[in-house]
Amino acid sequence: MSKDTAVSQSHAVGSRGERGQNSGGLNDRSDSHPSSRAAHVGAGAASAIFALIAAFHLAVAAGAPLGEYTQGGANQGVLPQQGRIIAGVSATIVLVLAAAILARGEQGALRKAPHRLSAVFSWIATTYAGVGIVLNLITPSATERAIWAPVTMVLFAACLVTMLATRRTSRYSRASLTVVVVPSADAS
Repeated sequence: MSKDTAVSQSHAVGSRGERGQNSGGLNDRSDSHPSSRAAHVGAGAASAIFALIAAFHLAVAAGAPLGEYTQGGANQGVLPQQGRIIAGVSATIVLVLAAAILARGEQGALRKAPHRLSAVFSWIATTYAGVGIVLNLITPSATERAIWAPVTMVLFAACLVTMLATRRTSRYSRASLTVVVVPSADAS
């Protein structure tokens, strides 16, 4: 009695129960990363810190006398009009980055956004945090340096954890090999 063996390759099923076949479309999330605890914690921590920074910028934009804690510490008290506008724009940017990093951790309102879009904005958020470390370490304001350098270090670490925990693996490394044994019709 002979048996024919058919070998087929099937892709692993993702965390959302989707087939792991990549169609290459912009909105294709079928090959998205399995969610992990590290990604959720990192994204949550990063977005919380981004929200704290946005709240600070909004307070400064509204006229809070915190000039020595921002924009190089050149202004004591309330920032001039131009500095307040810059703080308002910064708050908006930071909130977008918070939403992006949260989406990368498959959380928040933008979690269903196209993967490539959230990936780009998440890398921008991570880069923003890294540049923030440098800028806050070289600022002439000792007060700003003492407060914001550690905050941006923790922010960068949280963004980096999120990005590393959600990095894309090769679709071929996720594929599994399935062997199917099919009895032949000729029984001798």
